[in-house]
Amino acid sequence: MAGESNSEKIRVRCHFSSIFEGLWQFWAVIIIALFNQIDTIVEVAREIKTSGIRQIAAEGGIWGLAAVLAVTAAVFIFQFLRWRKTWITLDGNLIIIERNTLNRLHNTIAVENLSAVNVERNLFERIVGTARIKMDTNSMTTADKTDVSLVFREDKAIEFRQAVIRQMNLVKGTAEEENLQKDMRPETVPEEIEKAGKVFFYGAGDMALHCFFSMSIFNFLLVVCGIAASVWYCTSEYYEPGVLTENAGALIPVLLVFAGAAWSLIRKYIVYYNFRVYRDGDDLHLRYGLLKLKSYTVPVDKITALKICQPTLSRIFKRYQAKIVTVGVGDEKGELSNLTMAVPKEELLHQLGVLIPEFMGESIFEDVCGESRKGVAVRAVKSVKWILMIAAGAVVTGLWTDIQTWMIALCAAGLLGFIILLYGLSHISAGWKKGEQALVLMQGCFQKTWTVCRYDKVQMISLVAHPAARPMKIKRGTVHMLQMVAEIPYMKDEQAEEIAAAVL
Repeated sequence: MAGESNSEKIRVRCHFSSIFEGLWQFWAVIIIALFNQIDTIVEVAREIKTSGIRQIAAEGGIWGLAAVLAVTAAVFIFQFLRWRKTWITLDGNLIIIERNTLNRLHNTIAVENLSAVNVERNLFERIVGTARIKMDTNSMTTADKTDVSLVFREDKAIEFRQAVIRQMNLVKGTAEEENLQKDMRPETVPEEIEKAGKVFFYGAGDMALHCFFSMSIFNFLLVVCGIAASVWYCTSEYYEPGVLTENAGALIPVLLVFAGAAWSLIRKYIVYYNFRVYRDGDDLHLRYGLLKLKSYTVPVDKITALKICQPTLSRIFKRYQAKIVTVGVGDEKGELSNLTMAVPKEELLHQLGVLIPEFMGESIFEDVCGESRKGVAVRAVKSVKWILMIAAGAVVTGLWTDIQTWMIALCAAGLLGFIILLYGLSHISAGWKKGEQALVLMQGCFQKTWTVCRYDKVQMISLVAHPAARPMKIKRGTVHMLQMVAEIPYMKDEQAEEIAAAVL
């Protein structure tokens, strides 16, 4: 990059292709609007076929297209001027973004406040040879989105990222070249790390299993029932080949539901395709993606918490998956934060021991205390409101509708039973463990989650005693950290106060 010196001063623009982002958003709105007017478009097409384009133009129909093209040109000019007058400067330990348009912008970010400097390449960026640098800061107000997103030519993106990470290392007091890889492209892994066997890789079969074990119980039952119904119908005496084609329109909503369930599996496979994770020094490196290649570098000291998740199917087949809670990974729509895929417990513990031993000192699955049994009584009291609401709804339904009483009673009993089931599963899944450096919290209903909260990452803890819990001298609480909240189950007052004292 021109302008780079020993003082790490770099002054660059984003790649020219970033101009077309605004155009894409504009045309996306136009396409949606045209889709909503599909009947009118069909009529216009028929008129063009019968009367010709000149007749339509003579009647003034061409002005709509001209207006769209004029607005497109205006948007392009605006984006071009914005791109031309926007500069990104790395000056020592400062990143300065300045835009000298009518609406002037001058943002300054200190390198020591950065928590992640990641690289992404979607399909378009791979075609034009660019890469996107995404930088996140340790700010709670922007923890759910990326603070800075810049598009550079691939080689410049790698160089810019290296310069930023070099400055981050210098600020932290580490060696200049420590944790600084020569090649930071999303699709690559350092050769020396790969030869040492420290890279955990998941192939196509592993990803397919992960998609299955991560499937929600609702989607699973939907697919199973759909397949069973199809097999039954095709093998029964009621099967008539022409019925399905004659009623294809009525089947579209059903097919869309099944397509949604299938897409939830396919999406995870595409997002996590070729998943690799390894540790180099004090940083975790994640590489994955099919259509969008992602390269995340996560400093271990920036990880807020570790989550071990067991969706319903994973609980049945005894599989576990680990996720990290940190700024820069999983903080935007479409981003996921898995550190491992769905694996058996022994394999999970081995991988976590290599990747983040700082969180494994708490022996996550050992000596975990369950929720106080008195919590069952409190949950029973809290369920009274639902009983009253269901009873009131049943009475109103019986008075204002012609539905038979036994059907209303059956639905009310089923709904009440489901609520009781949720309370029961919540009690069974709840638990806690106070370690020397972290607090382990368990919660969930159908899905079970272990959350490892390091004491030095906790921002606030709140304890609450329900009126029904006060006579029993128990209480529950909430642990607040950057980007997440974890629930403390019902426990004795002295235990809750002990945890609060240890955390704060």
